[in-house]
Amino acid sequence: MAREIWVNAQFKKHGWHFIFQSLLIFIYVFVLLMGLMYGRSPNLDILSAIGATSLASSAFMVIGLPKSNVAAPFRIFVGYALAGFSGMAWHYIAHLTIHTYGVPVIFSNCITGALAASTAMLLMAIFDAEHPPAMGLALGLVLEFWDDWTLLVILIAVVVLCLIKILFGRWFINLL
Repeated sequence: MAREIWVNAQFKKHGWHFIFQSLLIFIYVFVLLMGLMYGRSPNLDILSAIGATSLASSAFMVIGLPKSNVAAPFRIFVGYALAGFSGMAWHYIAHLTIHTYGVPVIFSNCITGALAASTAMLLMAIFDAEHPPAMGLALGLVLEFWDDWTLLVILIAVVVLCLIKILFGRWFINLL
């Protein structure tokens, strides 16, 4: 018996949605990466890479799964804001413990990275703003030194993603 090739049944009916929504993700991620690399070497730093991958995952949720709860603009924006707050707070605590108490860098970064991710999850759950990809930002802020440019690009990318959802979300279909 020959193996069948599985194709999403919606593709036959809504093929242009698949193409348009995939093209929109391409444009979003391309512009995001260009923004993160602006004025830098061709290599991304750790935070830029984590921010880009987190935001690409968020873009998939917003554009590929627009009817899911985690694709709501409130959850995206507040989720990233809470994750950013958690990551920056634990970043400063990590540096305090390293410089003040002589805690080894590896141990400090591992413990505060885990605390940043768990704190971000707790805050998102408390404020009903769960957006799982945002946890990557919390971890990235602890593990890497960051500059204002990277944070600005990530903030703008989050706002743009929320605007995409608000402006186009009613026309998108769940691709899965």
